[in-house]
Amino acid sequence: MSDDSSEEIIISSDMLHVLPDDVRLHFEQMAEEAQAVLAQVQPELKRIATLTRALTHIVTLQYIMDKLLASRFDANMEYFYELDMLTTAFVVTYARLHLGKGGAGFDKMQLPEDLREMHDEVMTLRNKRFAHDDEDLGFIQSEMEVSYADDQFIVYPRLSVRFQIGGDPNWKKLVNAIQEIYYDRNAAMIGHLTRKTGEQWKFAEQPQQD
Repeated sequence: MSDDSSEEIIISSDMLHVLPDDVRLHFEQMAEEAQAVLAQVQPELKRIATLTRALTHIVTLQYIMDKLLASRFDANMEYFYELDMLTTAFVVTYARLHLGKGGAGFDKMQLPEDLREMHDEVMTLRNKRFAHDDEDLGFIQSEMEVSYADDQFIVYPRLSVRFQIGGDPNWKKLVNAIQEIYYDRNAAMIGHLTRKTGEQWKFAEQPQQD
């Protein structure tokens, strides 16, 4: 025999008037008490909302990283266009997460020590390759040959671009470490809410995906 006592019953406020007076008063009192608790913790709830938005960038990074690692080298321009697109997306999303405003970002020193150099490399790519084109670092090199024939100058431009085939495998470790940072932050915030209000708080369980 199943125990139905754990099932949730949701009653909207506009339906309270149809309930018996004692039941209605009970629910109204519960609602007032809950509103009073929520009023105490508005800054904390805004902080959780900010951190939750940051998690969308982590999910994006994981998706891009999986695509990069699954890519197979193919000596054609379509492959390199795809590689450049995914690498750009990874680096820009990573930088957006790192530099997030309103407490949404993270500090390099929060990363494990062995991943901090990798962090610097990604940010260098962002600053010197994708957000700006720094010729001195040699990510993109251009050469030019000029010849003179038949009373005219002929320009032969040449371009070389440096790629990391399939992305850097260590980026996966970097993304996993960042994910742990944000999960720990949210867990700490939930613990803080419980201590501050004397009420139990937790994140809703996410439905399992098939």
